[in-house]
Amino acid sequence: MVKNMDLTPVRLVTQLIIPLERMDLRERLRNVGKELLLDASDISRKNKVFLPFYNALTEYMDQKSIPISIREKAAEQINRRNLYKKVLEDISEAVSEEVDFMVIKTLKSPTYVGDDVDLFIPKEDEFHLFIKVLSKLGYRIVGYGAPGVTLGKFDYEKPVLVDVYMKISASHIQYIDSRRIWKDRKELDLDEFKIWIPSPCYELLLTIGHSIFKEFHLFLSDFQYAIQVCSQVGWEKVFETAYKENMKLAFIIFMRTVERIYELLCGQQVPYGSFSHSNFIEKRFCRILDEDIANKLTMPYAYPILIPILAYIDKLVNGIFFKRERPSALLSNFLRAPFTSEYGVMILINYLKEVIL
Repeated sequence: MVKNMDLTPVRLVTQLIIPLERMDLRERLRNVGKELLLDASDISRKNKVFLPFYNALTEYMDQKSIPISIREKAAEQINRRNLYKKVLEDISEAVSEEVDFMVIKTLKSPTYVGDDVDLFIPKEDEFHLFIKVLSKLGYRIVGYGAPGVTLGKFDYEKPVLVDVYMKISASHIQYIDSRRIWKDRKELDLDEFKIWIPSPCYELLLTIGHSIFKEFHLFLSDFQYAIQVCSQVGWEKVFETAYKENMKLAFIIFMRTVERIYELLCGQQVPYGSFSHSNFIEKRFCRILDEDIANKLTMPYAYPILIPILAYIDKLVNGIFFKRERPSALLSNFLRAPFTSEYGVMILINYLKEVIL
């Protein structure tokens, strides 16, 4: 059973977006004021779980009781989700059989609405052909990353950005093998057309890598997706995939964070069973996380500064000793990683302000 805890804005969001024993929420929501609802709405928006928050809210409240600003935001999010589907349909029709591409992160759950559309094309010749095709569709290059390009199109009802990658990496640091994620892809039927997406295990690894190596934060959308995948396929299967990709430490850090947040915000243990930690270092990381989360849990959650550093070092060690990469080249990539773009620099600066000040 869910413990009877004070219904703070972040608890309200979390308990609505996660399938819990929510029998008492209808009664409790009757006494929820407009201010708390608006605060919860703002948290759900910042954490990229606005639609699941809104959909669950409508199960427990009359539409007229939901502030109009929340209803308007929901309509915007639904329109953007439909726009992303239209973008993918236009692109699929344009490339036809010429280019095989995979949609990553963008469609990881039916109610997820991200900031852009993310595509992965592992073959270099097809990657360059794909960019030419998008140019003919009216896209123009608006930015470059280490392994990819950002294109924008501005004649839809809303501007659309499309990130196209040749490698799955955090800047210069590849954290998922291109051949393995491509081999494990799945087909998704979107009624009028079909596209390739990663398997749930690899989609979760993408989420983990993005959270730890790029954003340095865990969002409630990451949290929700981890609960979903581990409940469906079991954390053991995801762990096996993480082990193949030399992402064991990143997986442990991320999943321990999910466990502790679940316990604090939902009042019970995760539904898929906790995993054990095999050595002293892993247990030490978990203690650091436990103490930090207990002392200052806000969502999105900013990892303690030591955690991303050690996760990066783990990738560095694995690259040298297991992938036999040249230490000098690998170290150079690590040092350049946060400074690939202005956006990357701003993420790093804002993160450092948050965890240090």
